Amino acid sequence: KEEPERLRIEADKEIIFADAKPLDLTPAEYQVLGLLIKQKGFTVSKEQILHTAHSFSTDNDNSLAVIIARLRKKLPEGIEIKTARGVGYKILS
Repeated sequence: KEEPERLRIEADKEIIFADAKPLDLTPAEYQVLGLLIKQKGFTVSKEQILHTAHSFSTDNDNSLAVIIARLRKKLPEGIEIKTARGVGYKILS
């Protein structure tokens, strides 16, 4: 039997659920996490995240690092955002 997905996006309401509980996310956090979930299993480049997440006012690596750090704190145990040094990020659950 297949495990249920631990992360689920309700795009019409802009809500992401982790283990069936809605996460309290800023617009930028929602966009970044949503992109990582859609690309699950693949490393997403920093450039791709910055290009896709419209909540970034500038191409700022530091603000992305801050958002990733905040997301890591909000995700339940067993769901991780891995850093691919010099490349980008990947979600594991």
